[in-house]
Amino acid sequence: DSWRMPITGNIGLRVVAYKNKAAGAFVLPYYTAPISLTPVSSYAACNADGSTPGCVTRGGNGVANVLQFTVAKSYQPVSGSHSQVDVLPSLNVQIIPMPEMAPQLKVRLAASQGVSRPSFSQLNPGGSVSGTYVGTYQAYFNGTVGNANLKPEKAEQFDASIEYYFQTGGLIHFSPFYKQIHNYIAQGSNLQSITLPAVVAGGRTDQGTMGCVAPITIGESCPQTVQAAMIQWVNEKQNAIVRGFEAGVQKYFDFLPDPFNGFGVDANYTMLSSSQPGALAYDMKGNKINGLPMVGLSKNTFNIAAMYDKEPVSIRLAYNWRDDFLVTSAAYQTTNTYNYALNQAATSNGVMQGTVVHYSLPVFQYPMGTLDANLTLTLTDNVQWTFMASNLTKTVARLYMGVGDHRENRSWYTAD
Repeated sequence: DSWRMPITGNIGLRVVAYKNKAAGAFVLPYYTAPISLTPVSSYAACNADGSTPGCVTRGGNGVANVLQFTVAKSYQPVSGSHSQVDVLPSLNVQIIPMPEMAPQLKVRLAASQGVSRPSFSQLNPGGSVSGTYVGTYQAYFNGTVGNANLKPEKAEQFDASIEYYFQTGGLIHFSPFYKQIHNYIAQGSNLQSITLPAVVAGGRTDQGTMGCVAPITIGESCPQTVQAAMIQWVNEKQNAIVRGFEAGVQKYFDFLPDPFNGFGVDANYTMLSSSQPGALAYDMKGNKINGLPMVGLSKNTFNIAAMYDKEPVSIRLAYNWRDDFLVTSAAYQTTNTYNYALNQAATSNGVMQGTVVHYSLPVFQYPMGTLDANLTLTLTDNVQWTFMASNLTKTVARLYMGVGDHRENRSWYTAD
């Protein structure tokens, strides 16, 4: 029976019960000074001299005569809950394909289902909305709010690994993997109607009553509804997928004479592709952006560490490099609305005159590498002294927004 391959493994089954409930509120925008909240799509275009009916000249420009409002500070209650039960199987197998010739060679196979619950910060239903109309045609209302109705992510994952263990210690491995994630949790942006408890504070009705009951009087309650671009954690409707492989080696140079046999190397390289087709990202014309990767995953990642271990000293000098990666598909100041100016042609660049455009530009980080160091000195069996230094290369992390030819630098920072 020497030709037979030793096979070991295990089969598992987990039952996970999940239940959450949260309640809170988010702050609505409020204005103590009179402001116009007229829906921009209802404005009539004004000539520069203000000669258009319903318009006047202010600051050298023609602007609409509209009602103005004040809005008291208020809150909108938000609550939600979710519960479910999952049965999660798993299978792990280890094979020694050549037990006589190469017992150090092992093959591992794994298949399983798993769940990842949303964090408390993602479930927090609190948030806020802010914004105003600027001038006559441009509207800016946006905000953030949590999502107490989030479901856990559920994944089917398949892993394999070919590993060779050196007789004197260390190993080399190659590990392909595949994962499909249901209910992928990511930040998304969508337009929501927000009703404000507005009170008439002035202005005129040349361009409409804005839903107020005639005759209109100062101090009259007249709720106003605006469209706000809200950033919120969501369960994407389409599955996210990641596939790729990792290759690595870990080895001390034990063939060298003492004390140089304490030197070693630990290196690995990962190549992967990922997709989240359910991402809620939109370009400056309001078109959905497709083909985004999953958040935080680079196509290529490389790490190499030079090691030295000889009592009482342990040293690590590590260089880590990664490709660009998606930070978020919806970020503060890259998500908002604007109104396509009415003084443009009836249709320009595919956008209708007066359209309220909702955009949400994804944010990426450029490729970068950093060098870190760690020194540990063992003083006694119970006392160690450790010195750590990060980003010795003083690498600057740089972010950009948008995709393809339509991307712009956004911000940069450094940490050390």
